[in-house]
Amino acid sequence: MKSGWFGPKAFGVGAQPTGWQGWLTTLIFVIAMICTTFVPDSFRLWAQVGLVILILGIIALTYRAAPPP
Repeated sequence: MKSGWFGPKAFGVGAQPTGWQGWLTTLIFVIAMICTTFVPDSFRLWAQVGLVILILGIIALTYRAAPPP
């Protein structure tokens, strides 16, 4: 069975990286959000909203639910 990039958290609600691909995606997202500070003010909000939508889409496409017990 193929492992997903993100899976359920052990405690709480949400997803967490489960493989190196998930961690790399998370790192790239954090770097991209930091880089948006160099974008002009009039475009910064749209750049950040676009990045959040992109990461949520990646998580949704690569999420693997925990197998049933």
